[in-house]
Amino acid sequence: MDPRPWLARVEHISHECDLAVLRVDQPGFFDGLDPLPVGELPKVRSPVETSANPSGGEQISYTSGVVSRIELQNYVHIGNKAFLSVQTDAAINPGNSGGPVFQGDKVVGVAFMGIPGLENTGFFIPPSVINHFLEDITDGEHDGFPKAGVRIVSLQIPAFRRYLGLDPTGDGARIDSLSDYAEKAGLLKQDDVLLEVEGSRVVAANQEHEVFDGFGDGAARGLGFVGGEEEGPVLLDLQVIAERVGVVGVEQVGVQIAEAQRGNQAQAQCVGRPDGAREIH
Repeated sequence: MDPRPWLARVEHISHECDLAVLRVDQPGFFDGLDPLPVGELPKVRSPVETSANPSGGEQISYTSGVVSRIELQNYVHIGNKAFLSVQTDAAINPGNSGGPVFQGDKVVGVAFMGIPGLENTGFFIPPSVINHFLEDITDGEHDGFPKAGVRIVSLQIPAFRRYLGLDPTGDGARIDSLSDYAEKAGLLKQDDVLLEVEGSRVVAANQEHEVFDGFGDGAARGLGFVGGEEEGPVLLDLQVIAERVGVVGVEQVGVQIAEAQRGNQAQAQCVGRPDGAREIH
């Protein structure tokens, strides 16, 4: 390993998903290096390996473990937004942040978060979030992650399922609440039940990230739903809207997201949050 420090500058940054692209202008940095492809989302109980320079030594550290679970987690850097996250028992310690997570010869994540007091519990950003960020900045601008303004919960009440004519167990997630802009769009209502998105079945509330957050600005997603006596498909627009720092409660007709654009300005580490999560630097 080359121990020399290299000067880098921030080219793109997403405070939402805690990722950044750095550019090294000094010649020779990439000499002898081959790029590794970004792989697929690893399966639960499959092995992974981390590589970084955590506290406790001077050399690159390698740790290995398995994928423990995959679910939505609040990303501690932004604090108020949840994206898909992968938990692993591979050691992820202070200093690991930004280090790659490997499966074979592919990168399947970026280490970024841990929970103080819990052992063998680290988190990394999955390929879907990484790819979204990289595709987003191909035009030279970072727009962010779109939101549908819809909060869904699992449909577990047997009587309600019978009322809707659904099987006792199976597909469907109930719309628990709508943001102001989603409600004004008039396509969906509270207590409607989502059955599918773009042909993919909706079977649990924890799919919220997968069914709504995967597309970019201006994309549209076809939804199948039932609600009272109504049933049928709708086309839901997903858009991204930028928000200046300090402006809260942006309200637009359509499905949009308000994102703070901070340029290259550094953001303070989040500490003392109720869920105990912390960033790994």
